[in-house]
Amino acid sequence: MKRLLTLACLLAFLLPLGAQELTLPEIEETWLNDQGTISVQAPKGNPGIAEFAVAFSRKYQANVLVGKLYNKLVAKLADEDVADFDLDTRNGYVGISLVSDGDVHAQMCYWNLPDGTKRIGVKLLNVYELPRPLLFFYDYDGTSRTMQPLHPSPVDHLPDFTRCDFSLPKTGKDIRLYPEYETEGEAWLRFAGLDGFRFEGPDNIEMADSMAPGQPIVYCFIVDESKTNIRQTPGGAVIAQLSPEQIYSLIVTKPSNGWWQIEYSSVSLEGDEEGEIQLAPRGTPCWIHYSVLGISTRNYGENAKLDLYAEPSWKAAVSGTLIGETLVHPIDVSADGGWVKVRYEQLTGWVRVEDLCSNPLTTCP
Repeated sequence: MKRLLTLACLLAFLLPLGAQELTLPEIEETWLNDQGTISVQAPKGNPGIAEFAVAFSRKYQANVLVGKLYNKLVAKLADEDVADFDLDTRNGYVGISLVSDGDVHAQMCYWNLPDGTKRIGVKLLNVYELPRPLLFFYDYDGTSRTMQPLHPSPVDHLPDFTRCDFSLPKTGKDIRLYPEYETEGEAWLRFAGLDGFRFEGPDNIEMADSMAPGQPIVYCFIVDESKTNIRQTPGGAVIAQLSPEQIYSLIVTKPSNGWWQIEYSSVSLEGDEEGEIQLAPRGTPCWIHYSVLGISTRNYGENAKLDLYAEPSWKAAVSGTLIGETLVHPIDVSADGGWVKVRYEQLTGWVRVEDLCSNPLTTCP
């Protein structure tokens, strides 16, 4: 009993008092904003997976999932919420899964690079906080003893993690990808040393170039009740028109004073007449006004609330609140593509991409 009390007191000391619980989107935002540098404590100056995992989980232990990892690594207490815990120091791998009716787990591993340094990979998945897995990369700097976040990720073509899951390697060097549909075949991120990772898999889970950092995109649909004008420049000459009798979805990018450029210069037909309409030769700029574009919010339920933020950050002031599923118009997108600025009547504000649904025919899961 005395030993258990001592361990409980130690754990209470290690956890930050009054720490605000972090969600996975908040961890992702911290990492994307170059604030993810992490100090590593290694008594002998040569850290392994345990030291990397403790350093990462110490920074983000206010998150439920990461906090459980921290508890297992530091306090080593039995936890009925933990379904599986695997610490393999020889292979440089650690994984944890929580008891849940959905996927809630974390993985970390590292690779030895030809220049003698180490590259660390982190996977976080909690379907209750974010419907897609997160993949972070760090390089360990032995001089400063810090894990430095890699921006952009060292992958030649990033996968679309809304269309596939992945698993970090316990043995071997390649990251296995799991496409949404088994018929799509195998997919991998092949380890290429200092050159990073090379994507190998079907085209439909490979992110388009516009989804790389600095070129964010937004999925949406057309809500115009009359003919929709497609213009050569923002507010310029009309080069195509779309009939209001059809349902169209599209990808837009490069917002400019209320106008969006249409990605691929094409739109998709939805419903019974599925297909694609090429508005102009691929690469030819096609522009559309935000007022005829729509996205639905995912706060399903008559009284479900969704806050709009004054800036693309959870720490920003709330600029308004939407009650129940709402059709909003996109007017801007953050540089990392994780937030969309929307308008509803007189309200404007930023929401996370995960809180929006671009399906014009039904709700999103």
